[in-house]
Amino acid sequence: MHLFMFHLGDYYAHTAHLSPMEDLAYRRIIDLYYLHEQPPSGTPEQIARQIRMRDQSKAVTQVLYEFFTEEVGDPVDNSTQVWRHKRCDKEIERYQAVKDGGKKGAAKRWAKGGDSQPIAPLSPPYAPPNANQEPVTINHKKNSASRGTRLPTDFEFPDDWFDFCKQVRPDLKPVEVFATFRDYWIAQPGSKGVKADWTATWRNWIRNTRVSPNSQPAKQDRKMDLLMGRRQPDVVTIIDADYQERLNALSGPSF
Repeated sequence: MHLFMFHLGDYYAHTAHLSPMEDLAYRRIIDLYYLHEQPPSGTPEQIARQIRMRDQSKAVTQVLYEFFTEEVGDPVDNSTQVWRHKRCDKEIERYQAVKDGGKKGAAKRWAKGGDSQPIAPLSPPYAPPNANQEPVTINHKKNSASRGTRLPTDFEFPDDWFDFCKQVRPDLKPVEVFATFRDYWIAQPGSKGVKADWTATWRNWIRNTRVSPNSQPAKQDRKMDLLMGRRQPDVVTIIDADYQERLNALSGPSF
């Protein structure tokens, strides 16, 4: 028997007074009990040796006489001591009933050649073999999808993303913006690169993208505004023009 229910509250309520060595001895005796599906036998010194605590025989003896019932294992010569524990016997009995029921059910299905249910159904606290054995804590999140995903390295530019960029921000170049977007999020480490909704992340990226004032389109727009009279030249532009005119006059005509 390699799996059994361990009730922390019940255990602590009955063992809070034990010393560290006594607590360790109690746990190891219980493990030995369940592992062999039978009560441990022998003198306290022998049991201390079985649980690798031969130097702590006093603690082992204290635990045995406090939590276990001593019985005679061999009625012939009364020489063998057996140490029983009611809770352990109850759990072992329940486990063996489930195991025997599974064997009978399998034998019945083999005899009939069908998929009939086992005679003894699995009952708590023993779950089916394919049940999730991971511990569920208070902070456990049941739906892993809600935690989000990372952007795949081979993620391609969706058509609806392209259309959204052209519609909302016609001043941007969608392909270049997407390349920057993908490289940025792929390079983010850990949880920083995880998003629950990548489409919403793209939309926010497009809305918040700023065009650099030194970019070529911006310079061309300023020149066009000056030519069309929609914008007055700034001081720097006037100074640069005057400086260029003087420089041309000093250099003379070019041949």
